[in-house]
Amino acid sequence: MVVFFIVLFILLTVIYTVTFFLKLADSILVPVPFISTRRRALPEIIKALELDENSVFFDLGCGNGRILKAAALSCSGVRGVGFEKGIIPYTIAKFENRKAPVDIFFKSFYSADLSQATHIYCYLYPEVMRRLLPKMRKECRKGTRIISCDFVFPNTEPIRNISLSAGKDKLSRTLYVYEI
Repeated sequence: MVVFFIVLFILLTVIYTVTFFLKLADSILVPVPFISTRRRALPEIIKALELDENSVFFDLGCGNGRILKAAALSCSGVRGVGFEKGIIPYTIAKFENRKAPVDIFFKSFYSADLSQATHIYCYLYPEVMRRLLPKMRKECRKGTRIISCDFVFPNTEPIRNISLSAGKDKLSRTLYVYEI
């Protein structure tokens, strides 16, 4: 009987450990590495979003949550929702935003329901943008405002391009504004 419980304990420990590391590997091997939007772009992003007190702002791949927090604090009543699949940025975002009026979820935005969003921000690679567009068109309601930094949706014309002063920096150079 004791041998049975020892074997059961070892088996459960192995299963738990493998499951833990598979989930950890999944969160480390994300399709978009954590590259933070530059701070200098933040005021322009908030302005381009055109948030109001009824806005529900989604940040897809929210990283450290800086934009999510700034958007939620920019106007009273804004509800901020972030999705982050990387364990390290997620942990930082949860800590840095513990007092902010935002909800941050450790999950892929591909599995998230985007139908409640009135405004969306993303800083994602071209392949991710290509895969995301059909989901947005299907789930987002008419009038949802989408701001993308540096990367466009393929075969989709933005309603506005906003050039950001970047100096020699190659990141956070242009905002593309879309509406569903």
